[in-house]
Amino acid sequence: MPYIGVSPQFGVRRKHTYTATAGQTSFSGAGSEGATLSYKDSNFVDVYQNGVKLGDADYTSTSGTAIVLAQGASVDDLVEIIVFDAFSAADTVSKADGGTFDGNVTMAGTLGVTGAITSSAGATITTADNTAQLTLKSTDADANAGPLLDMKRDSSSPADGDFLGQLNFIAENDASQEVTYAEITGRTVDVTDGTEDGRIAIKTMRNGSSRSALDFNATETVFNDDGDDVDFRIESDTNANAFFLEASTGRIGMGTNAMGDYHANRDDLVIATSGSTGITLAAGGSGHQSAIAFADGTGDTEEAAGLLMYNHNGNKMHFYVADTEIVKLSSVNMAIFSGDQTARLNIESNLSSYTTVQLKNNNSNNSGIFIIFIDDGGGGCGSISQASGTTVSFNTSSDYRLKENVNYDFDATTRLKQLKPVRFNFIADETNTAQDGFLAHEVSDIVPIAVVGSKDGTEDIGEVRDKDKNIVDSDVTESQFTERKRDEVYKSDYTWTKTSTKEVHQQIDHSKLVPLLTKSLQEALTRIEKLEAEVKALKGE
Repeated sequence: MPYIGVSPQFGVRRKHTYTATAGQTSFSGAGSEGATLSYKDSNFVDVYQNGVKLGDADYTSTSGTAIVLAQGASVDDLVEIIVFDAFSAADTVSKADGGTFDGNVTMAGTLGVTGAITSSAGATITTADNTAQLTLKSTDADANAGPLLDMKRDSSSPADGDFLGQLNFIAENDASQEVTYAEITGRTVDVTDGTEDGRIAIKTMRNGSSRSALDFNATETVFNDDGDDVDFRIESDTNANAFFLEASTGRIGMGTNAMGDYHANRDDLVIATSGSTGITLAAGGSGHQSAIAFADGTGDTEEAAGLLMYNHNGNKMHFYVADTEIVKLSSVNMAIFSGDQTARLNIESNLSSYTTVQLKNNNSNNSGIFIIFIDDGGGGCGSISQASGTTVSFNTSSDYRLKENVNYDFDATTRLKQLKPVRFNFIADETNTAQDGFLAHEVSDIVPIAVVGSKDGTEDIGEVRDKDKNIVDSDVTESQFTERKRDEVYKSDYTWTKTSTKEVHQQIDHSKLVPLLTKSLQEALTRIEKLEAEVKALKGE
């Protein structure tokens, strides 16, 4: 019988005894010894019948579990089957040559490995206590990193966005269900040689769903990318809320977690600089705004005190008192107002005892232009100037170089006779003071340049609503709505709806009648002089 190593202490020999029935040929199963018949090699089986060893032709041994006699036995024949199985050692690995175990290997003690361990399948390390299940130890004393844990995605066709590895933190809930309460995931962002980018994302379980907690990627580090109601807080050695972002409102606190829109819990703010820039407020991208809010210290209404805001889309500076815009500066206009925004420069005053606008000339010669009107070509077309220390001139361009088709011979008297001077009082004038003047529409056909507007003119007015159909403004004309939307006073999704029609009144510039009056007076003087000459001739003078 073959064997490996030294001869075994016990031979591999099993005896199976059966008592035959009349004509029985097949013997299997448990013999009188109680052991079930089995053998590996038919060459190592001896069969005896009533003590006589049978030859190879007297039986068949091929199944490994039965012996079949060539001729049926008689009743009570004693059949003995002796099995000498070949000695074998299952899953034996040579120390010198190595090898592979075909089955599982169980060790009750410690497994010591001096070489590398390579596995093609997953591994589970289980302990019944809270000791470390896996310890990586490096005994090297140099300055290099160690121990090392490499998570390697060895792909022959890497692509942007590939997962590189994931650490899952798993436990059961109270329903005995496995739940991943937290996870850390590594991914590629760009696998291009020379411009590689990577990403690490941390997620946690929030209210039964896996949500983003912190995301480090190629262009930014994002806290709470899923937009959950999770506050962000930085604690210093002396303040639990050195920096606090309240997720539910988007408000930021410094030194406090009770804020208005923007809040820094400091009595003062001192900015010292040796250069020209003390503080810079920057906002990225079009449509963003930089702002300084002036708080009144009354909690939730802190923003009501005032606001200085710069709109980067269109480059406009806005000044607010409470919720009312008072001044707006841009590259195309300056507006000063208290509600109405119809003019490029609109100055309003509700205090009759104060001067609304004051222009002071500190030049010793008491002359100079205070306001000049420029046309689209850059040339002056009018001005308001100080002619002397006590007089003001209202000027319209009249240089001969600006004029053509100059005609000194026209009939002014006939046109003058068409004018209808009237006496009247304004309806809104509670004193009913009588005035002399004209009705604008009666002058427009005679001296059109003196009149602005059309007879019985009207204009539609309406309401402005936001995307949720809430009214944000009223008594706004459609042209005002279009202009304010262009200047971003109104948001792009605001809409205008007509509600009524208002009157647009004509206006008249009486100074434009002076040339006609002058020419008509000249014509009258000419006729008078002619009549005087005729009278003298009749008198013989």
